Amino acid sequence: MRTLIQSGGKIAWDERRIVSFLWGLAISLSVLCAVSADAERLRVLTYNIHHGEGTDGKFDYERLAGMINGLNPDVVALQEVDRKTGRVNGVDQAARLAALCEMNFVFGAAMPYDGGEYGEAVLSRFPIEHSRNHPLPFEFGQEPRIVLAARIVPDNGLPSFDFLGTHLCHQSESTRTQQVQQIRQVFGGDEDVPVILAGDLNARPSSVPIQTLLADDWIDAVAPQSMIDYILIRCRDAWRVVEVDVVDDLIISDHRPVLVELEWLEDREERVNATPTGLEDLLAMEDRLQSAIASVEKAIVVVNGGNGGGVLVSPDGYVLTAAHVSGTGRDIRIRLADGSNHDARSLGAFRFADAAMVKIDGEGPFPYVPLAGMDQTRVGEWCFALGHPGGLDDDRGVVARIGRIILQKDNLMRSDCCIIGGDSGSALFNMRGELIGIHSRIGGRLDQNYHAPIKAFLRHWKPMKEGVVIPPNRMRGRRGGLGVRTVDANPGVRVVRVEREDSPLKRGDIIRQVDEFVVEDDWEYLVALSSRRVGEVVRLRVLRESEWIDVEAKLERFRGRRQ
Repeated sequence: MRTLIQSGGKIAWDERRIVSFLWGLAISLSVLCAVSADAERLRVLTYNIHHGEGTDGKFDYERLAGMINGLNPDVVALQEVDRKTGRVNGVDQAARLAALCEMNFVFGAAMPYDGGEYGEAVLSRFPIEHSRNHPLPFEFGQEPRIVLAARIVPDNGLPSFDFLGTHLCHQSESTRTQQVQQIRQVFGGDEDVPVILAGDLNARPSSVPIQTLLADDWIDAVAPQSMIDYILIRCRDAWRVVEVDVVDDLIISDHRPVLVELEWLEDREERVNATPTGLEDLLAMEDRLQSAIASVEKAIVVVNGGNGGGVLVSPDGYVLTAAHVSGTGRDIRIRLADGSNHDARSLGAFRFADAAMVKIDGEGPFPYVPLAGMDQTRVGEWCFALGHPGGLDDDRGVVARIGRIILQKDNLMRSDCCIIGGDSGSALFNMRGELIGIHSRIGGRLDQNYHAPIKAFLRHWKPMKEGVVIPPNRMRGRRGGLGVRTVDANPGVRVVRVEREDSPLKRGDIIRQVDEFVVEDDWEYLVALSSRRVGEVVRLRVLRESEWIDVEAKLERFRGRRQ
């Protein structure tokens, strides 16, 4: 079935008319989506092999190669690799594994050890044009560490790329931070060749080294499945994460192998996000939209009979939704697109983004959608909103509306998709059918529709899954205030009026932190205040006349509009 995108029998030729029409489009589809057979994909594996020794004390290279071959990678980054050391009886481990896996290889020595060398290796099904070692900073008494960079030349249509394997210091976060700063300096630049970084970084996702990498340059392709073994792609490169697999084996090595399948999207991205200029472009957009909707619509769920929605993101029944829809730590009911009803339990939440997680009772499998990468969504990108506002309606089907991303922050995303009452908690997708956000707040204008971005979920995935709520106290509405009126300062909130003579705040102050919570905008400021009781004293970090000061203020009963 084809739904012709048209307006009043006439094709809408300019972008404003196209978008105006598509905003109001409600589509109920039964079209099946197939993945392109000629997709340009790359399977990337990182594996710390513990110098070839299993946790059972065995050096079994056939077993180790069997694990690698079973995952069918195109390129492999190996850490803790010995070359002709005494402890491995003189075996050149990189050469041995490359022969067993029938792959090309390079070895990079980080330091001499026990009569041989110890370091990193790269295996590749494709030719390796050249390789080079980049030493990383370390302190006296610590093991030297390197980045092994191999130029990979694929023969399947993919561009040549630099594949980096590394193993960061396990002894000091300060040293790890220096090491990632060096990696950013050397490999985060403007060179046209794409770059993939893989290895054992010995750092948790929330740590300073990882956040330093993610700040501007890199995307964590394995979030949230892996904790210290990473595969990262640069923000500027046109990779899309298709699949992540962390193998649950701790016998062959003391680390799990981590696999990511990537797809190269450079030309396709330009087409997906271009403005339609004619009938051919408009019909191509329609095809993409219908295929994307068909691939994800079965995972859109209704929460508590239609008060809001959610979206399944795993086959075992984890649902992402808005915190104000699900609440926390309570029993709820989930209705799937097939009409079946299921008991569920709301887990944790990150209230600054209005983000929450729910778990359906039962093992599944349930239909689910893929997640976009941590920082892959861009302002101006086409997107579409899905939901069942008012509850599941078999005759109407899922409601889809198309628009563009117009603002994005760590905890906030805005689009001009037309979402309405009952959409809260449902899903925002890019045109590839990847989840990029959850509907949160509906504004008075089309450009005031707010979503919790997927990066807010990924950064707090583990605590939300474990039932942790941030901020921990129950939100109590706008009962408590500081006796001031504020407006967004981007970032923070600016005090525009002081209504208490004894207030420690002054007009023009910019509030950037409430207790331990850094606030980016007016919403986060209100969330931080609403988690405190009237009468409590809060600590504020304030920018006043270009200087940072710390003040304390007591919450009083709310009287004004923004306090």
